Amino acid sequence: MNSIWTIVMMIVFIAIFLLLHVYIAKRFTTGLVALFPRLKGKRRIFYSLFLLGAVSIIVSFFSVPYFLKVIGAYAMGIFVYFLLFFVVADVLVALAKLVRLVPKRVPNGVTIGVWGAVVVLTCSFVLYGSIHAMNIQEKAYTIITKEGVKSPDMKIVMVSDVHLGAVQSERRLTEMVERMNAQNPDVVCIVGDLFNDDFDSIRDVAAAKKAFQQIDATYGVYAVLGNHDGGDTFDEMLAFMEESQIHVLKDEVTVIDGRLALAGRLDPSPIGGFGKLERHSIQSKLDALDDTLPVVVMDHTPNHLQEYGEDVDLIVSGHTHKGQIFPGNYITSLVFDIDYGYGQLKKDGPQVVVSSGIGTWGMPMRVGSDSEIVTIELD
Repeated sequence: MNSIWTIVMMIVFIAIFLLLHVYIAKRFTTGLVALFPRLKGKRRIFYSLFLLGAVSIIVSFFSVPYFLKVIGAYAMGIFVYFLLFFVVADVLVALAKLVRLVPKRVPNGVTIGVWGAVVVLTCSFVLYGSIHAMNIQEKAYTIITKEGVKSPDMKIVMVSDVHLGAVQSERRLTEMVERMNAQNPDVVCIVGDLFNDDFDSIRDVAAAKKAFQQIDATYGVYAVLGNHDGGDTFDEMLAFMEESQIHVLKDEVTVIDGRLALAGRLDPSPIGGFGKLERHSIQSKLDALDDTLPVVVMDHTPNHLQEYGEDVDLIVSGHTHKGQIFPGNYITSLVFDIDYGYGQLKKDGPQVVVSSGIGTWGMPMRVGSDSEIVTIELD
């Protein structure tokens, strides 16, 4: 029964998705024909192009050649902004009609002006987002441990959401590692979604592995599994991390140099599952620790912050991408108590740092968010 319901929901989703593309195609061709009347008889060509764009987005999530993934990824960004700006334009024109700023029969000049504004805005946002996504930013936080806890005096360098296998994901690896090493980290934490659902989507596994092997941290590199780090190629993902000298904490706690307890959680909603692994409480493991040890928890998705009490000093998370592209940042701020940056749910609770991630999911763009490396001075 569940499988039938899933199929039905997928069909409904795809139908709505295609209808939205028809709406965009209609709005686009209306403005284009107003500007170039000779194109009136060629509307079908533009409808076909937009529907091909919709198909390219859908197939890009499957095992297809890389160039098709690239087309689909950028088509997704174009779709989002065409939809956003055409809807906004239609609402504004409707309001203008209501107050009689524009006659009921919209003048050709207004149609052309609106079309031109939407096209320029969409192109600008897509171009900016594509360039900005490749510019790695560095963010720094200083975390003071609770009273009665020994100061570890450690520097943690943290990244999340690398999304290896996604479009453009491998281009930033060398720079990422060089800039992480430049911080002289004591510990490097990779807080989930190192992969993008399918290990086989990585174009150059050897080069990616070599890049991670170059990370230089005094006490090593630790990681947790995010929601995109599972599925049919889960075993290959684990093998890659082991060969890259990345220690994966699967609802486990490790003590580093007798100065810091580092806990790593399994994500509760892995796409395709983590084999036989499932998330379980680690409270008993935390209770067994020396009370004077500072405790840092890596938990990919920041919607389980209430699980941790006063015995945890810091939670580090990713997942949200800070919405990745505008207006997604406003959506994540509504969904998560802390969707980005530094926060604390209650005065005596753990401090929290949520990263917007260094990679991208779907469209290789960032608008209103940064690709970032986070440095945490833990005092």
